[in-house]
Amino acid sequence: MNPAPTCTSQAFLGLEGRPSWSNFTIVTPQISGLANGDMFKGLSSVGISVVTGDNSWAYLRPDKPHSLFYTTMAASNYEGYPVLPR
Repeated sequence: MNPAPTCTSQAFLGLEGRPSWSNFTIVTPQISGLANGDMFKGLSSVGISVVTGDNSWAYLRPDKPHSLFYTTMAASNYEGYPVLPR
């Protein structure tokens, strides 16, 4: 039986601390939760400032498909959270 990974560089595949690593972004599981205002509040409270969105969903499809966009109350129950389409 393998021990559970600890919060070390190994747990993050050695990426933590590299120039491409960011402690401020997240890809949510199944890129879900992006219509849940409480999720954005929770992520903000721990310092996450950008999420990745699945722009195959109509409500996450910005006019410019490769540009950062911001959530709205109408679509996500949270105003102004940055979303980076994948």
